[in-house]
Amino acid sequence: MVYRYGGADLIDLKPVEWVELQDRDGRTYRIAVPRENHLMVRFTVITKDSASGELMEEVTSYANYHPIDGVETPLQVARTRNGRRIFQAFYDSCTYNPNLSADFFTKAALERRFDEVGSRADKKKAATDEPQVISDQ
Repeated sequence: MVYRYGGADLIDLKPVEWVELQDRDGRTYRIAVPRENHLMVRFTVITKDSASGELMEEVTSYANYHPIDGVETPLQVARTRNGRRIFQAFYDSCTYNPNLSADFFTKAALERRFDEVGSRADKKKAATDEPQVISDQ
């Protein structure tokens, strides 16, 4: 990877510094951080579309940081691809280090959970099946 300083800029009327990383496959990653707190406010990935050969730019913006469990957390996240919004989320809460049981991710626990909720294919099939009509006669 090649690392380089990308320069100073303004994002949302706040001064930021850009850091750029480029890998051997030609992908460029740009990270914008404000001078006062160094919390990421923008993350850009520039890649070449394998089908068309054109450059694609995907930008993720982070805003509305609040300390939650001692971690500065963005409560607003938005993503655009080539200038078109594809995702936006507003969070009102977040939990770090939840008290999960030690066997939460074991194979047996996952199989129990699968038995309880079924698979995505099961849910899709159930949604397309005709509803059964029950009459009181």
